Amino acid sequence: DLVASLRELRGALREGGRIVLAEGIRPTPGFPVAIEFVFQLTNEFRSFRPEPGLREQGGFLHWRDWERALERAGYARARFVPDLEEAIRAYPSYSMAAIVAEVP
Repeated sequence: DLVASLRELRGALREGGRIVLAEGIRPTPGFPVAIEFVFQLTNEFRSFRPEPGLREQGGFLHWRDWERALERAGYARARFVPDLEEAIRAYPSYSMAAIVAEVP
């Protein structure tokens, strides 16, 4: 349960605190990410709780879904390093990012 996990982490931060995640991301919805091949070997990666409008299939999330997940968990001002729109435009299969969001 991604949103519940993010809420738990948020509870450990005070107002103005930031969460920083290093994540594999899908550059476009449904785009297969090569590293997922290895993760598919684990039950935990294949078992997940579907969340309508956020996570409807297993595997890495599209980067816009990360924005929605963080918002649902109560974070604000999510940003990605590097700027993913530019990175994906330059390299369409780009699939890693640092994700930073703030506790309002």
